[in-house]
Order: sequence, then C-alpha cells, then structure tokens
Amino acid sequence: MDNENIFSYVKNKLSLEEVTLKYTDLKKDGNYLKAACPLCSKQGFTVSPGKQIFYCFNCHTGGDAITLVSKIENIKQYEATLKLADEFNIKITERLKEKNGK
Repeated sequence: MDNENIFSYVKNKLSLEEVTLKYTDLKKDGNYLKAACPLCSKQGFTVSPGKQIFYCFNCHTGGDAITLVSKIENIKQYEATLKLADEFNIKITERLKEKNGK
C-alpha cells in the first residue's frame, strides 16, 4: 500500500459496473456491457468489466470509474474520487489523502 495512491486505492475497491448503473442501464453483450452513454445520451457506450474501463463510440470518451464520475458531474478527478469513496463507503486514511497533496 506504500506505493498506492488515492486513485488506484479507490478504483481497486469499486466495480465500474456498479458506478455506471448510477447513471445508465447496462445490458450484457458478450464480454461487455452496453448502454446509452450517460455523457452524450447516444447508444455506443461500452463497459469492459474485466478491464474496468469504458468507452463511448459516439463522443469518443473513455476511462475508468473516476473519469466517468468526473466527466458526468463536471468535477475534478480528486473530487470524483472522494465522492465515490463516500458513496461506496470506502475509508480513506488521512495519510493517503496527504500523500496525494490534499
């Protein structure tokens, strides 16, 4: 945990599928989950549960759970990380917060 930062710590405790379900419905399609994009509202939003990443083939936006929340809520990634930690009851130590300059 010494090399871990707040972003990887929170991401490792989350499921991108659970986070995404707060914003859009997902449907299984082979190894992927698909939906209307919570950013552009068009079909083409794909979640890869195995890789814990998403991509929208319409608005060409991709990333992880933190990126998704950051873009939807229009907040910085650090704020999105704290929001996710709060929503999913992930305890973040002060040491981990300080390590990230906050």
